[in-house]
Formats: sequence, structure tokens, C-alpha cells
Amino acid sequence: MIMRSVSGDIILILLLAYWMFTLSAWPTLRNLISRHRSSGGRILSRFYFILAIIQSGMLLLLYGWQVLPLHGTSFVLYFLFNGVLTTDMFIKLPLMMASLFRFFLSGAYPRRVVSCMGAILATGFFLLFLWGFTGGIYLIKKKEITLNFDTLPPAFDGFRIVHLSDLHLGSYRVRHLPKRMLRVSHAFSPDVIVFTGDLVNNHAWETEGTDSLFVPFTAGSGRYAVLGNHDYGDYFRWQTQEAKAANFRSIAEAFSRAGLKLLCNESVCITRETDSLYLVGVENWGNPPFPRYADLQKAGTGIPGDAFRILLSHDPAPWQEVIDSEAPYPLTLSGHTHGMQWGIRFAGLCFSSAALFAKFWGGLYGKSGKYLYVNPGTGIIGMPFRIDMPPEITLITLRRN
Repeated sequence: MIMRSVSGDIILILLLAYWMFTLSAWPTLRNLISRHRSSGGRILSRFYFILAIIQSGMLLLLYGWQVLPLHGTSFVLYFLFNGVLTTDMFIKLPLMMASLFRFFLSGAYPRRVVSCMGAILATGFFLLFLWGFTGGIYLIKKKEITLNFDTLPPAFDGFRIVHLSDLHLGSYRVRHLPKRMLRVSHAFSPDVIVFTGDLVNNHAWETEGTDSLFVPFTAGSGRYAVLGNHDYGDYFRWQTQEAKAANFRSIAEAFSRAGLKLLCNESVCITRETDSLYLVGVENWGNPPFPRYADLQKAGTGIPGDAFRILLSHDPAPWQEVIDSEAPYPLTLSGHTHGMQWGIRFAGLCFSSAALFAKFWGGLYGKSGKYLYVNPGTGIIGMPFRIDMPPEITLITLRRN
């Protein structure tokens, strides 16, 4: 029996979105074709829907049932399909916008005005997506925030944390990121570097050529990481549980080779003079049908009750438990959401479709003297674009009140 690597709900949403683009774009394309009555126009009309059917079938075969392994020669096929699908959607977007403009405004304004407005809007969306596919995934945003705490030990006043997340080495066009990240990190001169998971998409082979990846990132108090949901290989159909376990061990070893100390439901004590601070790392906070590996209680074992703690959790979901309880975690650092790799940040407005799926999807949150910061990640997953949700390196400076 072939198991699906992606949930049926997600596949259904992707298919519905694809056909929404396809059918909405068709009226404009049909009008363009009708101006040139020829056999070529009829062939193009048929090809348009034949290609849509083929794309839908490939989506089901490659991602719904994953009939080919995601490595080796077949890995190229996945990338080719992603490229064709992305290009297809890229072309249909302006056509869809023109169709919608004509549908909603054709009765209110002259046809020529509506066509002009539709063309301008469609061109704007086209350029926006073009930027997202090019500069949007390359230009790293440097974000600096300062947080004040009454309970911060005096020796850690001014402690600087560089927060990275979601590198996704298996995604193409992200191999350039480490060098850019390194330049930014050096400029920040951090005391500690933390990486909150998703080093890979699924497979250990994605880390090939990345030994010592984080070693050049200098930080006096070390470099630490936690596992993300993609680092377990749960999104791939394995022939045996032994193969999955071997893949996971190799990924865990890759963290170490990359220069990161992996915290798996455990903590590490950082000392300065006579004061101390604890980094507490939990494994992924999975939701059904995926396992929950996180054990917050185990991770905090042996830590003095009055110690200042920083929680590292790939998924920001545990923060709700932190603020609803007496759990002594003044600061939690997470990633996971990517901000859905697109958003709107203008004139104080900050929105992403990630808000529809996650209560804490990006940026800084605070309640009851506790803070959560959700990093939008540096890599990409799925569609290769970022629109107004750039890859980010965050510098967090701790201050004592």
C-alpha cells in the first residue's frame, strides 16, 4: 500500500487553488485567443486544459502518493515539476487578475478603462511575484530587538543572542544563504547563536557539503540548536522503520558536524562571573497525525527554580502552555511558520495567511512578563518565493531593569 506523504486536506487545498487560478485566468486568455481565429488558437485552448490536467495528476503522484523517492535522479524530476508548476501559476496570475477586474467592474466603468485598470493591477502583481522569486529570497533582513527583564542576572545585562531558523538545505537556491548569514552574524558580534530547527526538508543527504556550516559563526558562549518538524523525516514514506531511524541519526550527526550543539529535551548552563543562565531545548511539538516529541518537563529537569531560562522550541505552540502556567520561561524563541513566505507589512499593518493556521505566526509577542519571538526563517519550503517576508537573522539583546 502506498502511503501519502502529504495530508489529503493539503493536497485538496493545493488542487482547488490551482484550478481556481486556471479557471479564473481562462476568460482573459480566451478573449486574447478569439482575436486570432486560427487553428493555432484552438490548439492553444486545448493545450491549456490538457496541461492543467497533467499538472494536477503530477501533483497527486509526486506529492500525494510520492510514487518516486525524493533523492537521486528522481529528485531532479521534483524540481522540474515545481519549476513548471510555478511558471504556470506565474503566467496565470495576471490573467486571473484581469478576468476578475472585468467581471466585477465591467458594468461600472467603460470597457477600455476596466481593461486598462486590470492590466495595471495584473502587471503590478506580476512584478511583485517576480521580485518574490528573485530578490525576495536572497536579501536577508537584519532585525534587532531589545528585551528588558527584572529577573535577568546582572552579569547577563547586554547579553546578545543571534536567532536563526528554518534553513531547509534541501530546497534549491538556499546554498548561497550561509555566506550571507555569516556576514550578518559577524556584524552583530553575538554572545550565543541559536538555531530553532528545520535544517533539512526530510533527508540526511541534503546536508552533504555542509560540514562546519556554522563553525565560522563566532559566539563566545557557543552555538545551540533544536530539531524541527522536518528534521525527523516524518514527511517521507520510508521502506522500513530502520531506514527512517538511520536517516534521523545521520541528520542529528549533521547538526554536530555543522558546529551546533543539539538540545533534545535538555538544557545547557551558560555562566558569566558568578551568574548563570539556562538554554532549554525541546524537541518538536507535533500535532496529530505527527508525533509529539517535546517533553517540557524533562527538558527543565535539574534547573534551579530561580534560574533565568530561555526556551528553544521549533514550533511556537508551546508558548500558550508557558503563559497559561507558572512555567518559568521569560523568553521563548521559535520558528516553523515561515510567515507563509508572504505577507503585508505597510503603515503599521502586519498580516500573513499564516495567521489563519497559527496563533503565534511571526515577530514578537508578550504577555505576563513573558516574551515569544517567532523567526520567519532563512530558507524556503514549497514554492520558491518570499514576498514581504524576507529571510531574517534576529539579534536579541537582553537588558536588566
